[in-house]
Amino acid sequence: MFRLGALPLSVMSESTTPALPPQPTEVQRRAVPSRAVIVAIGLALAVVALVADRVTKHLALEHLSETERIPLLGDWFGLQLAFNTGASFSLGSEMTLLITIVGILAVIAVTIAIIRTRSRLWAAGLGLVLGGAVGNIIDRFVAEPGGGRGAVTDMLAYGNWFIGNVADFVIGVGVGLIIIAVIRTPTVRTTDAADDADDAENAEDAAAAEVVAEEPRGDTKA
Repeated sequence: MFRLGALPLSVMSESTTPALPPQPTEVQRRAVPSRAVIVAIGLALAVVALVADRVTKHLALEHLSETERIPLLGDWFGLQLAFNTGASFSLGSEMTLLITIVGILAVIAVTIAIIRTRSRLWAAGLGLVLGGAVGNIIDRFVAEPGGGRGAVTDMLAYGNWFIGNVADFVIGVGVGLIIIAVIRTPTVRTTDAADDADDAENAEDAAAAEVVAEEPRGDTKA
């Protein structure tokens, strides 16, 4: 009869220590943009959209007429000056101040969303929405009668449907990018309950591994 010695500590450790998840490579780390870069993308597009909106509105006030349309694509699209006291498609023209307040709240919410997002596509879409919204809100205060009740300057005539402006256009593009981002985003659990469940599962795994490591190993006889 002979007694086998205890297994080496290194062997025990290898058999009881749970495998660690693979760590991201340096290339993968560099491929993920930082939050500062993502925020910069959103704010930069917001500034571009805002400048484009203000410039085109200034040019429209200087060179376009409310009674004459300049055709660019026949009767489908042209340039014509118009003023809108309501929201899109002239809806809510009697609630200009309320629309302004809602717009300001939307600007605050979109700005917070840009700061918190981790996606460049989301940041781009939100940035365009932000720039367009700010452009139209400025009109509410600088156009007569002012005080949040001013009319928005429009100049892009879409057939006989409606007349909009660059701010409306970039907001539409931004919403389109956000929809694409939503479609492309994989389903993830983001609720507190899901996080708690993950924490509990990880704690159970750690406890099980600790129990296995501390189990007494009997002597083997032959």
